[in-house]
Amino acid sequence: MEQLRTNLIQYSSEAGSIALMTHVNPDGDGFAACLGLHRILRHLGYDADIVMDAFEYARYMYLVEDLPIQIYHEQLQYDFVVVLDCNNIGRIGQRESLVQTAKHVIVIDHHVPDRDLIPCDYSYINTTHVSAGIIVFNTFEQDIKAMAAPDQLYVAKAIYTTILNDTNNFSNANTDAEVFAVSSELCKYGLLAHQMHQSYFMSYSPAELRFLGEALATIKPLYQGRILFMYSSLEMLHRNGLTGDTMSSLTRWVQGSKGVDVIVYYRETAPNDYRLSLRSIILNVNQIAVKHGGGGHRSASGCSITGSLEDIEKEVLNALVAQLKVWDEENRS
Repeated sequence: MEQLRTNLIQYSSEAGSIALMTHVNPDGDGFAACLGLHRILRHLGYDADIVMDAFEYARYMYLVEDLPIQIYHEQLQYDFVVVLDCNNIGRIGQRESLVQTAKHVIVIDHHVPDRDLIPCDYSYINTTHVSAGIIVFNTFEQDIKAMAAPDQLYVAKAIYTTILNDTNNFSNANTDAEVFAVSSELCKYGLLAHQMHQSYFMSYSPAELRFLGEALATIKPLYQGRILFMYSSLEMLHRNGLTGDTMSSLTRWVQGSKGVDVIVYYRETAPNDYRLSLRSIILNVNQIAVKHGGGGHRSASGCSITGSLEDIEKEVLNALVAQLKVWDEENRS
């Protein structure tokens, strides 16, 4: 990680403009990692913009403090671009142009390297880390110790958010010793874990809870109850006065369900366009996500897919049943 820090500092010092960005449909790891790195670079004397597609970040209001969040437009151009929590060029959308025109590009990620990798001068991709935020923390741990107390607390909240998001509040199978070690260090900066849980996971409006209830009501157990399907529609969103980015991660509400080996959540993003979230403790669901241009991790992946819900469900079900049969055969005692 020393080389990652060296390159980040070198390219920042040479750049007249710096952009930090993550994948489309940003989550609590990619977005919060950008926020944390932004504050660290500012401490080191470098100004940067966080460049996003338009999205609703009300969930992160406890972190958004007059930050220079720049909504992408075609005229934007930066000398140095840092992409966090993503290594696939197709997952940064229109902001691909920023990579193409930048003098230097660094990629920081913890996902399995995908096809169509982002062209860059340097990449740090390590799948053993639970979040991109942890990579940022490990890279700049000594710099964080030298920051003013308010900045230390801010960075701690940002990094802890990445951990909460990618471990699902320490309940996912990827929760390991490093997760607890880093979390312990973050608490030393004044972070209060119970407040973070409340801010990130529990601050729902009545409309959002009603939407959650409607989505949970779609639960369909398949293949002897080992596969759980659920979905949310645009109609549900509109009926509750919500936007497309609201409550995009609902799998955590059903993880650990008795007898369930695989969870599939379909979120309608446009007519006949769905965002799939796949979760499994035993299967490599990343294989299905990659087939449809997505990706992630072995046990937690996502992708976008077009078609009728009935056809998509049939295709994904067949793929999952085939994997389960292979797993059963390999693990037959």
